[in-house]
Amino acid sequence: MAEADPDALTPQLRERLVAGLEAERDEHVDPEDLAPRVEEAQGELEQSRLEIAGWELDGDWKTVSAGLERSYGRGREALGQVRETPDDDATVHEWRKRVKDLWYQLRLLRDSWEGVIAATVDELDRLSDLLGEHHDLAVLAEDVEARMPQPDGDAAQLVKAAGRRQRELLAEALPVGERIYTESPRRFSKRVGSYWEAWRSEESEPDGWA
Repeated sequence: MAEADPDALTPQLRERLVAGLEAERDEHVDPEDLAPRVEEAQGELEQSRLEIAGWELDGDWKTVSAGLERSYGRGREALGQVRETPDDDATVHEWRKRVKDLWYQLRLLRDSWEGVIAATVDELDRLSDLLGEHHDLAVLAEDVEARMPQPDGDAAQLVKAAGRRQRELLAEALPVGERIYTESPRRFSKRVGSYWEAWRSEESEPDGWA
């Protein structure tokens, strides 16, 4: 937000918001206990990341295709909802969750054709970041309005700036989504499945196969 509109979040308003957030944090968490809990959570997340990186998919395409087709279809449907109600923050956030679902699945399939699948994974990552910032701004505006039912000048300007930035983000995100979700779910699954089958066939060929 500060990078998009550096004048929107004044030092005084930032101080008020941070003070309120810190007060809420201290009500629920002992500050002295926070650091070790964060460190423990970071260790668990890193361990999970390493385990996921080593996952391998076994079996034929049927074990994968149904879930992939379902995720793609849900993302495509969510995109349609965003087109109809672009000002509904909850709808945009729901789309982001479906984008993340597909991103996670395709990351596991990227070996089937590194160039093509990796490019789609990268675009999904970019799309998720755009929609993630959109959601962060929705939460920020909601928090400001909750703390200041009648926002003063600075707060009101911040809420307006957040709305403008959200519209910019969505204008950038929609064309990316249109390209990713241009196919029917079945056609998308069949296309990725053809990469998978070709890759599995190559992997199973004996050394020296000509």
